[in-house]
Amino acid sequence: MKLRRALAAVTATAAMLPAALSAAPAAYATGTPEPAPTATASATATPSATPTSTPGPECQDWSSERAVKAELRGLPGTIVAGSGWVGFTYRATNVTAGHLLSVQAAAQIYALENETTEDISGHLTLEWFDAAAGRWRPVAGPEEGDGYFASVAGADGLGPGEYAEAELRLKADARTPAGHGGAVSVGWYLNADLTCGYSDAVDHPFTLLPAGRSKPGHVPDAR
Repeated sequence: MKLRRALAAVTATAAMLPAALSAAPAAYATGTPEPAPTATASATATPSATPTSTPGPECQDWSSERAVKAELRGLPGTIVAGSGWVGFTYRATNVTAGHLLSVQAAAQIYALENETTEDISGHLTLEWFDAAAGRWRPVAGPEEGDGYFASVAGADGLGPGEYAEAELRLKADARTPAGHGGAVSVGWYLNADLTCGYSDAVDHPFTLLPAGRSKPGHVPDAR
């Protein structure tokens, strides 16, 4: 039950992401713009690009359309405490027939101990790679930034069927007890008629093994 409540809390926070982003200076704000984080983006049938940090137009209205599919690709289904970083990819895909001006990426992680079902999310660290700066940066948790970490669609946005990606990495410190958790991915978009919306929040569960356990061989990705 606690796992379901934790996931529900994460998903609820993710659903509030558009409101948080609409108030953030790094998103589409008036006045003097502040540089937004960037990530390397790739799109089908187009070369890779680095998204611009220049803010775009303001959101004029909200839409319930799930114009973006946000997913985490390559996140393993088992993570061993103290074994170092595991890398995977955030991908946002335009699943509509229209053009999207921008996509903001967000991800959150959660974990519960098996025996006590206590929250052990503090043992986990999630980072994203800022290609423009050439360095890894922390992904803010729900208390700091609702999991928002980058604008990924580039200066040209995303056409129908195109996608943009950002590299992520996750580790569990050596004191992490046996447990279970997951990562939730969300994408927030602005389309050509200045309407905003967000994707479904997708949960990618994984198992946490305590330190001292050998790294597992091939394990399926988190689903």
